[in-house]
Order: sequence, then C-alpha cells, then structure tokens
Amino acid sequence: MSSHRPRPHSLSTGQRTTHLLLHDSRLHSSAGAHEVIGLLRKHRHVTHITAGHNDLGDEGCVTLIEFLCSEEGKDTRVQELGLNANGLQNGALGAIARYLRNNASLISLSLSNNAFQALGEVSIDFVEAINTSRLQVLTLTNNASLSDTFLSIFLPRLSSPYLRTLNLSVLGLSPDSAPTISDYIASPRSACLRNLTLNGNFLGRGSVRHIIRTIQTANYTLQSVELLGNHLYDLVDSNAPGSPEAGAEGPQDGTFTVAHMRSILEQVLSRNQMLFVRLKRNALHFLPIARILLLSPTVTLFDPDSEPSSDSNSSPEAHSLVSTVRTTAQLWRALPLEVQLEILRYFAPVLSPSQYTLVTNFSADLSTLPPLASNFVLPTPGIKRKTREEEREEWLRLVGCDHFEWCSDAQVAMALEMNGPVPFTL
Repeated sequence: MSSHRPRPHSLSTGQRTTHLLLHDSRLHSSAGAHEVIGLLRKHRHVTHITAGHNDLGDEGCVTLIEFLCSEEGKDTRVQELGLNANGLQNGALGAIARYLRNNASLISLSLSNNAFQALGEVSIDFVEAINTSRLQVLTLTNNASLSDTFLSIFLPRLSSPYLRTLNLSVLGLSPDSAPTISDYIASPRSACLRNLTLNGNFLGRGSVRHIIRTIQTANYTLQSVELLGNHLYDLVDSNAPGSPEAGAEGPQDGTFTVAHMRSILEQVLSRNQMLFVRLKRNALHFLPIARILLLSPTVTLFDPDSEPSSDSNSSPEAHSLVSTVRTTAQLWRALPLEVQLEILRYFAPVLSPSQYTLVTNFSADLSTLPPLASNFVLPTPGIKRKTREEEREEWLRLVGCDHFEWCSDAQVAMALEMNGPVPFTL
C-alpha cells in the first residue's frame, strides 16, 4: 500500500488578510504543530489560521499555543483561529485559555467537534480569559460532552463587552439549561451579544418558549437567534420553565405553538435590529450637533462682539443671517449649562441617560476633535489600518452606543417610530 503524503498548505493573501489554510492536512500531534509553526515563521504576517479536521490533539494544540504565546509568536497577530475536529480535550482548552487572556488581536475562535469535558477549573479559566480578550466570535458547536454542567459554569461568568456571536449548538443541553440561558439573556452582561445559536439541543418546546419570552421582555440587543432541532414537536415537559402547563400563554396545539413561537421570535428580533439601527443613527447624528453647541464658547464661527461686515458685495439677506446667528449664539451661551444639556436631550431620544452623558462629555472635550489633516504613513505589513466603518464602531463602543439600553417603553416606542436621525430639525 502506498503511503499518503500530507497535502501542501495553501496560503491565501488578500488586501488586508493572510490566510493559512491547513484544513484536513493530516497534521498529527506535536509534529503537526511544528509544521504549522514552521509555516508561521516563514510567513510572518498570517492573520487567519484554519487547521480543522486534523489530529493535533492536546499535545499538538499545546505546542502550537505555546509558540503563539512566546515572544517570537506574539509577532503573529492571529485574528481568526480554527481548530475544529482535532480531538482536543481539556489540556488544549487550558492552553487556549492562556492564549486568550488579554489577547487584543484574536477576533474569532472555532472549536467545534472536539472532546472537551465540563470540568470546573478549566471551564472557569476559559470564560475568565474570554472576558479579558477582544474575542468577537466563539464557536463551540458539537461538543456534546460539555452539556448542562459546562453551561452552568460558563454563562453565569460570561461578561465580555466584545463578544458578538456565540455558537452553542449540539452541546447536549437539556431543559435544565433554560434558566441559565434566560438569566444570561436578561442580564446586562449579554448587552453586546448580537447572535446566539442553540440548534440541535434537547431544550424542548417549553424551554424554548421561556427563552423567547425572555428575549421579548428583557433583551433588546440580540438580532439573530437560532433554536432549531430542539424537540419542539415533542410533548411539553410540564416541569420545563415556560411550558404551557407552567402557566405560559399561547395556543396549546403543538404545531401551531411552534409556528406562533417562530412568529414572535422573528418580530422580536426585527424590533431589536431596528432599535440598533436607530440607536447608531441617532448617536452619529447627535455628535456634530453636540459638538457645535457645547464647544461654542471656545470654537466660534462668528465673533459676537464685532459688527457685521460692511462689504458692499454682501446682500441684506446675508447681513440679516449673520446678525441672527450672532444673536442666537449669544442667547445660547447665556443659558446655564444644565439648561443647554436639557435642550440637547431632545436631539437624542433613543440614547439612555448614561449613553447621553458619555456622548456629551465626548463632544465637549476639545482633545477628541479629529486632526484637520493626517500625515501620510506607509502601511505596515500584517497590520491593517482601520476603515471608516471600523472607526465608527469603535467610537460607538467607546460611548456605550454599541447596544440599545432600555429605559422605558416610551423610549422604545419613540425609537421605533422615528424615520430620521432625530425627530426635530435644526
């Protein structure tokens, strides 16, 4: 029988990323990890590593992670790491936790279809490391051995302000996990989470109804939730939280109830998506308004103490406009700051009080003004420059406007009814 040689690696280089594609490349244990390390040394600016469907195991994963944590490996700013189906167990999970701690570059981590066990210490280390990182996407799909035990450790401690997507499908979750999931969804700790997948578990119809009800009444930030394949057509467990027998409202027929739940979930997620769009729009449009009015004592377009220009080319309308602006500026400056802030509040009806305070403080700070011109700097290989959209997202996070904060039903109604950036015109 002829031996099979390992497939050659594939390197894909884009404008802003470099992908090292090692999917199904017959990488085995520490020897396979050293092959990957050799490629990383050869290609210093790799941003994405896809090494799924190999046989690295704990030994290979620990070897690779130790390199990435070393002084030499830290130069490799990996943004996405895929280690699906590598036979990883808790030794690998502990190493990954060490790599995640205070990691500011890794954005996406995929650990599907491995053999992790729900041991308390390593699970706690893992979630605490996530909380210190800037990880945005975590995929743990098809790790059925984790089950309810892992989730009861993981979700109550999860508080990352950066995590946007959490994939927990096929984890062997039973109705016992429904309260844990609902508590997390209703908690401010999940405020920045936008996508949650729970497909292929054993939650049951009653638990799914309970989760949907929690999103409907206590979560205004989730924009995508998947709950397929959770035994929705089975007989309802009367002990499951939120089951009809436990007092939940709605149609009792199984088929109709599932359709009803799906309809409610779609409406709620649509509401949350709209609230997020309106929040971003309101915050971005409110910033220049607040800057102009709050910085007016320092940054002025017109000197209120000077007389209008006597330029013969100026029309009477121009003189009148300049005079009106000066008069209005003087009246505005004469108002107490508390009154100014109360007036400005009407231009930011979607923002919560804390968000409004952060935006106005930012607007009134001269040091936050962008430079008039930026010096041209040649790009550094392997380090991407932020796009305009990325800069906006970073600013929204800085002022707490990367998620909708519920204050009152009236605030929600106002946000949903708005067609423009603000309900008033200047």
